[in-house]
Amino acid sequence: YFGFIFALLGVYNQFRKDRSIALFMLLMFLLNLGYFTYYPVRDYSVMVAPAYYFLTIWIAFGFDFLYQETSEYPLSLFRIGFVVCLLLFILYPLQSQYDKSLDRMDRNRA
Repeated sequence: YFGFIFALLGVYNQFRKDRSIALFMLLMFLLNLGYFTYYPVRDYSVMVAPAYYFLTIWIAFGFDFLYQETSEYPLSLFRIGFVVCLLLFILYPLQSQYDKSLDRMDRNRA
């Protein structure tokens, strides 16, 4: 749900900058999601992959929007907090997928 907030900011930012590309991406997103929602297939997650791509592009636009809005404050506490939250948003899911049972390194050896 955290990424969806940034995606909404990204859609807003894209509509503000270039309305025609934003309408095209929104139309393609909705058509893809709407068509494959009721499409009877087993690998549903693969069929809506283009919708996920559009969503990730909008998340990136959302991060860009926040970064540009805070660019007038030189190294403020808010901007440092934004960078820390961005790193946590990227690194935490990667760390949570790491399976420690597959770790073969013996840390007790000298």
